[in-house]
Amino acid sequence: MDSYRKRMQREWLLNSQKYTDSIGMTGRRPIPEEFTAIIDEIHSRFDLTSARFHRVLDVGCNNGYLLEQLNPDADMIVGVDFCNLPLTEGKKHSDDIHFIQAEAGHLPFPDNSFDRVICYSLFHYLPSTNSAISVSKELYRVLTVGGSLFIGDLFSRDHRHLIPANEVAHWDDESRPFMHRFRNWLFISIDELRELFNLSGASNVIMIPQHGTKRCPSFRYDIIVKKGPLT
Repeated sequence: MDSYRKRMQREWLLNSQKYTDSIGMTGRRPIPEEFTAIIDEIHSRFDLTSARFHRVLDVGCNNGYLLEQLNPDADMIVGVDFCNLPLTEGKKHSDDIHFIQAEAGHLPFPDNSFDRVICYSLFHYLPSTNSAISVSKELYRVLTVGGSLFIGDLFSRDHRHLIPANEVAHWDDESRPFMHRFRNWLFISIDELRELFNLSGASNVIMIPQHGTKRCPSFRYDIIVKKGPLT
């Protein structure tokens, strides 16, 4: 594991030790109303309950709080994270989620394993565009043919200029944890990701800007991908 990933893993460990509440441990402000808005927006865009799914996977699940609130209807629900402490905490309050420690770019599952795959608010913590591409390929690999992938809270490189200077200064303050500093976030090309999934054989790729809450400004995007038949 390279130095960046080691430091990021250490930061998430410290964050998990700092907070005792489930929301704070995920790295977000412990304000239930904001988290509810996120849940509502995901549900409005990504189907997790209209049918009984076989397997659902959340990559970058932390302590499983998001997955619990989404409450997917599935025979098996799996959460993966690279930091062990939040997984340990998750096991204490959820018997429905199978927690596994693993890297997002090296998922320990066979091809075509999950009907639904979720990866929310992870990509901007990755070290590089190449890393984001590798993770995207892994998420798509474990998705079943006809299944759907939701990658949420992507920071768009093409819309970075929309962030006000005072917001940049606020998020880049040296007193903030390493993982929450603006300079350490990954901004990626949404169009490049779209092209990657299209070339991989996706039958449909939808890019949607986030909206509706003050915590979701216009540089943040969600991607919904449906896996096409094998060729």
